[in-house]
Amino acid sequence: MVFQCSYDSEGFFWNFVQTEGELLNDAGQRQAVLQPNFGITARDGSTIHAKIISQGEQISPRDLRTAVFSAQSEGRGILEGVRYIARRQPSGGMPLVTCTASQIGQYLRVPFRARYVFYR
Repeated sequence: MVFQCSYDSEGFFWNFVQTEGELLNDAGQRQAVLQPNFGITARDGSTIHAKIISQGEQISPRDLRTAVFSAQSEGRGILEGVRYIARRQPSGGMPLVTCTASQIGQYLRVPFRARYVFYR
């Protein structure tokens, strides 16, 4: 997850910017790439545009929430016809400390792992 140090009336904070990452199968082979705004591009060129429709409780401050996404697929391939995606078992992905004035405008990439399940 990518965040940028920002400031508002409540102080400095890491503002979510976009998602980055790879989706691997159980053998560790790259199947797709996470795009900004929760998009996904598969190795065969098929794509998904997704939007969060529900989130679970945050188990730990360092971990992303579980989530369900509605999805709209484009192109023929492994993502064709996918209508929903579930993000399960998230680990990491959230900054643990606030940023400071000296970091304003800087980006922070926070690694995470999760299991993604696709539904047609």
